[in-house]
Amino acid sequence: FGLSKGFTLIEIMAAAAIILIAASVSAYLFQSSVGLLKTADLKEQAALAAISQMEELSLIPAKDITASSFAAGRGKISVTPLTPQLLNIEVECLWRDGKPPIKFITQRQL
Repeated sequence: FGLSKGFTLIEIMAAAAIILIAASVSAYLFQSSVGLLKTADLKEQAALAAISQMEELSLIPAKDITASSFAAGRGKISVTPLTPQLLNIEVECLWRDGKPPIKFITQRQL
């Protein structure tokens, strides 16, 4: 029995299995990161829409602010009197169906 050069079939199969497992894990992590990026983008778009709406509301006298919707119906403005001289204004925007909306709340004096 001399020393053989090269790899045995078992060694090649073990190496192939390790490479296959590593490739599967890499593909899963890549797919997960793409999903997280999409989620972050949707949340950012909703937050920017809500912030833009809040900025527009800051230019309107408090007595003229009414409940309404924006962003093609994905956002809404709710107005609730807290006292006779103070309004609670809530701006929310949906970023994905079935998920809680992005919300911004402020109070304005009449």
